Formats: sequence, C-alpha cells, structure tokens
Amino acid sequence: MMEKIDFGVKLLLVSAIIYGSALIANAIYAVEFHNFSMELKEIVAIPLTIASITALAGIYVIIYAIKKS
Repeated sequence: MMEKIDFGVKLLLVSAIIYGSALIANAIYAVEFHNFSMELKEIVAIPLTIASITALAGIYVIIYAIKKS
C-alpha cells in the first residue's frame, strides 16, 4: 500500500514541477513581449494539460490505495 501512496505523491510532485516551470517560462517570455495572457494560452497550454493529467492520476492512485487498505 505504501508503494502506491508513494507513487501517487511522486505524480503530484511531478505535476507541481511541470506547472511551476511552465509558469516561470511564461513569465520570462511575457517580459519581452508585454502580453502575459496571450503567452499563457500559446506556451503553457500543453504543459498545463500534462500537469493536470498527472495530478489527477496521482490523486486517483492515492485514493485507490487508501480504499484498498
């Protein structure tokens, strides 16, 4: 059970790292072109989707492991 919970926590951590790095990249890029919201749509859409999927998978794995115990 603890292995599954650890795996779920690792998925959540990876999701947070992807999300944070995407927002940092967007902020750096937006400084040059002075349009944060447009750059958010163009640059960050795919990383945020991946981060959301991994976060949901991590939450699912944690809940599944807790219910099985």
